[in-house]
Amino acid sequence: MKINKFLAILCCAFLATAVVSCHKDSDDDDTEYLSGTLTFSIPTYLSPGDELTLIPEGEVTTTSGGTVGYYWYTSEDTAKDTTRFEKDPVSVTGNFDFVVPEDFTGRLTVYCVAFAEGFYNKSAANTIAVVDDSSLSIPSLSDEDPMFVDERDGKSYRYVTIGGLDWMAENLSYGSRPFLGYEVLQGAFGCMYTWEEAMASCPDGWRLPDQNDWASLSAALESEGGVHDIFKGLAGKLMTNGYFNDVKLWDFIPAVKITGESKMNLLPYGYGVMDDDGEIIYDGFGKYCVLWTAEESGEDKAYYRYIYEELPDVSLGEGSKTFFIAPVRCVRNAE
Repeated sequence: MKINKFLAILCCAFLATAVVSCHKDSDDDDTEYLSGTLTFSIPTYLSPGDELTLIPEGEVTTTSGGTVGYYWYTSEDTAKDTTRFEKDPVSVTGNFDFVVPEDFTGRLTVYCVAFAEGFYNKSAANTIAVVDDSSLSIPSLSDEDPMFVDERDGKSYRYVTIGGLDWMAENLSYGSRPFLGYEVLQGAFGCMYTWEEAMASCPDGWRLPDQNDWASLSAALESEGGVHDIFKGLAGKLMTNGYFNDVKLWDFIPAVKITGESKMNLLPYGYGVMDDDGEIIYDGFGKYCVLWTAEESGEDKAYYRYIYEELPDVSLGEGSKTFFIAPVRCVRNAE
């Protein structure tokens, strides 16, 4: 997976700090450069209305060790908000009380500028993504789709009945492991789970689908393949064209015809691998749709079903029960 595609698809944003200094126009220019490196930290993903304090870092000073001033602005509001003048007492920090615009979603750049008389300004910028549940658009969804409510948290989910089974048509979002670790993304993308978490994740009356459930789904949609086989030609019937911040999630691949006829609405949210310290490396976004099954493949592994964007089939993979994480779709017997 190309990292630039991951960032573009996910939120059309990236977290990047840039330091910009002007250059002297001539050798006669007496203007000096500020010392230090200006930086500041901000979460990559925020919601409209979020409030936080941004702190200039990097020990920026004049060449003689004097203090500097700071002002801030955003790509949505270019008016300067000066939070410290160079001659202010040390107790004036230059911190910026930042409020994300209430009516804004999409890409937003925040700028911090250090200044002092007789010196070139030094600036830093971070581009973030402001998102909410509406940032994910799935044209195939309808208000007439059948829905159920998870009584544990009151969240509603669409579902579809195929071959005598009700399948969730959206990823489960109940749990404490939101996508990429950002709660703001949980409503759009759901949660990701280890297999052990997935086995206990479904609402009352629902279950994690086993291989027989998947085989029943495949047969009902007239795909070839047995319980532990690849389901030939099934991928396009399960996939749907979705958009996040107006960026299409599945690439156009001639070998895969996305019909979405099942109304399962599968999208390429990828997977994660956890290291020994519990840190998760996410991969496959925009390329893979991975969903846990309830069947073990050994003492330490379990099966998952997956779609790779360049192949028309639904394949079978194995992942660690404790270190591999993936989304969940639950199933139940239709009434």
